[in-house]
Amino acid sequence: YVEGPSAAEADRHFENLWSSGHVAELSVHVSVDEKRRAAQWLDDAVDQLECQAFIQQYTNHDWSAGERVVAAVGFLHDDRGARVGARFADILHSARRSIVIESPYLVPSRSLLQLLEKKVGEGVYVEIVTNSLSSSDGVLVHAAYLKYRRRLARAGIDVHEYKGPDTLHAKSAVVDGRIVLVGSYNIDPRSQNLNSEVICVVEDEEIARELLDAIDLHVLNAWKVDRDGQPACDDSSGIAPRSKLFRAWSARLLLPLIEGQL
Repeated sequence: YVEGPSAAEADRHFENLWSSGHVAELSVHVSVDEKRRAAQWLDDAVDQLECQAFIQQYTNHDWSAGERVVAAVGFLHDDRGARVGARFADILHSARRSIVIESPYLVPSRSLLQLLEKKVGEGVYVEIVTNSLSSSDGVLVHAAYLKYRRRLARAGIDVHEYKGPDTLHAKSAVVDGRIVLVGSYNIDPRSQNLNSEVICVVEDEEIARELLDAIDLHVLNAWKVDRDGQPACDDSSGIAPRSKLFRAWSARLLLPLIEGQL
């Protein structure tokens, strides 16, 4: 939950994107009856979610009540050629003690790999939490990750693969136990070069501790990757279905053609 100047900047970014030439109305015809049926379907879905106590509408909750005011909050987005990925890398480059990254999709670019290796060489602790094949919802992107897993581990990076059964989908990082990054940015070529991503940046040690505690919960439900690039599965639950294994390994044949799109 964010309010203040950074939220206003997020609103401006949305309006600029909405009114830009990159966004166009769908050229489709929808009848009145189709709209009525769609509205009824959505109403029924919301009612069902409320009955299951999954959501609650109209809580009249004051989200800012009791929350601390954090002075340094920033909103990063692609702007006039300045990509979010470059600014993300700049923040990682500033690390002096630790870098903790949580990303569902992990296909690091050459420059990011070199940056993380450089940080480890400088004595910075680097930890990454990502999906295992068992929990991943993207077989192609996981196949690309397998290409880099051993190099990451041998560089001295502490890599953990989330067990599941659900899919890890958090996209966050903590630098030096005080800089928090949360947003839509994945550690992959698509986020770095193709998508329009956003990141909220907070400089606050208490919020950083809260996020690190949340990441630690995922680490407890993850396998650690050893120096040979293999996850230390503690039982047979770490073995994905054979069909998924086959698709992941066969997908590696396509990586030279599609890795830049993942």
